[in-house]
Amino acid sequence: MRQTRVRDIAARELPREPWTPALKLAGLSDAHARLITDLYDVHNAGKIDVEFGQPERRSGTTELMEVFAPLVAKLRGARQVASG
Repeated sequence: MRQTRVRDIAARELPREPWTPALKLAGLSDAHARLITDLYDVHNAGKIDVEFGQPERRSGTTELMEVFAPLVAKLRGARQVASG
């Protein structure tokens, strides 16, 4: 499997006004850019959270093999059943 490159990523503050234009420049449609902007507004206002009522947050890494191995196995099984 190909190795991924690791690089540092820095978060930068972007004032509210250019959010929608920046998302459109990134390739989102008008409707999708507005939807994302509205979502951020509601989240920042504290009206929604990642998982309501859960004070604990976890973060970590997941290897691609952990994600794709079960999916590939399921697809292989489905093909074997179909070709039967």
